[in-house]
Amino acid sequence: MKTAVLLVLMAATPAQALEPPPCVAARAKAVTGKEATPARIKLAQKKSGAHLVRVIRPGQAVTMDYRLERLNVHVNARKRITRLTCG
Repeated sequence: MKTAVLLVLMAATPAQALEPPPCVAARAKAVTGKEATPARIKLAQKKSGAHLVRVIRPGQAVTMDYRLERLNVHVNARKRITRLTCG
């Protein structure tokens, strides 16, 4: 019985390890209102825990796919960060 439980636990571990942790946009809120420089976008990515970053400009078409590991950096026409979302 112990062997069966151990095998089940071992089988679940690698799949879970491959999944990236989800993004948390609130952790990067300090960059909101500031200029969207490459360094600032990288900082937001690091603070949010996101593996991917997408900068969204006014009027830009974007896909509607939802990715837990992606940070969306919304910027205005003056290249200021207006909002951060994950997905």
